Amino acid sequence: MKSKTDKPEKAEKTTRSKAKSKTMEHNLEMVRVCYEHSLTTIDYAVVSAMIAGVAPAAFTAALSYWFLQCAAMSRDKTELEFMRWSRDFDLVWNPIIEATLDFVDEFEGDVDYSSMETILMLQHKFGIKHQELDDDELSGHCDKAIAVVDFLFEKLSHEEMISVSVEMAILVMWLKVAALDDHVDPEAYPIVEQNISAVVERYSKVLSGAQTES
Repeated sequence: MKSKTDKPEKAEKTTRSKAKSKTMEHNLEMVRVCYEHSLTTIDYAVVSAMIAGVAPAAFTAALSYWFLQCAAMSRDKTELEFMRWSRDFDLVWNPIIEATLDFVDEFEGDVDYSSMETILMLQHKFGIKHQELDDDELSGHCDKAIAVVDFLFEKLSHEEMISVSVEMAILVMWLKVAALDDHVDPEAYPIVEQNISAVVERYSKVLSGAQTES
């Protein structure tokens, strides 16, 4: 037999469930807004620097480092754990890129390729492409790229961005730069850009494995 308190209890549970759902929706919307703002900010600065002559390869290095920094922050990793990740890209970074490109290879949904056309335009109109550089030349380009990226993240840090949102934006931007550098297929950029949440879910399994092993 149902007690008289059943209905109030069910109503209370329903109210809590709705409140939790609204909170989750709000949090996801905040992540999305921060991601879009971060990507726009990073894209503008990095593309401007490449138009000015900084080699794309210099930015792939700088962005990968900052991705690991944000991934460590958003997952409450220690500074020592982050340093371990950044010293050996085979631990986290390379497996994440592999997982991301596997997602691209397996993707069968609809894609708007207009952003890929932007990559081709940047290559042909502005001459942003792979550059053959010796060690000293690459070091000089890397110094400039690091200065740009450091300035970017100093700016974003003052805007109280969500770490995972910045992390997502960096990965998408890295793919754009890598495509300009002829390091990955340009088609990967719009596929990941338009399905970033699914990509994060895929590569988070890599990070979970890294946490288990650390």
